[in-house]
Amino acid sequence: AADASGQTVWPYALWSLLVLTIQSDDGDDPLIIPIGIPIAALNIGSGLSANSRARKDFREEHLLGRTMAPGETAYGLLFIRDAAYNPLTFEFARSGS
Repeated sequence: AADASGQTVWPYALWSLLVLTIQSDDGDDPLIIPIGIPIAALNIGSGLSANSRARKDFREEHLLGRTMAPGETAYGLLFIRDAAYNPLTFEFARSGS
């Protein structure tokens, strides 16, 4: 489930279409500045970085298959794709038995 997480970052590339057009009063050709390219690059970079950090956290904090010592309290994440899946069940077993 951790691999399925994250948001799509490629739509941020649409920012690259943003341009600033400056027209002078003397009739010269307009100055076109592509200001969207750095915005798109920063958005894509930050989105990819955030997705990477989230996947790392999800892998480190998942509880599935974790063995705990008697009396231990565990904090972590359980991933459920959607409500259509079967009910969540827990199995408690004594170690060494």
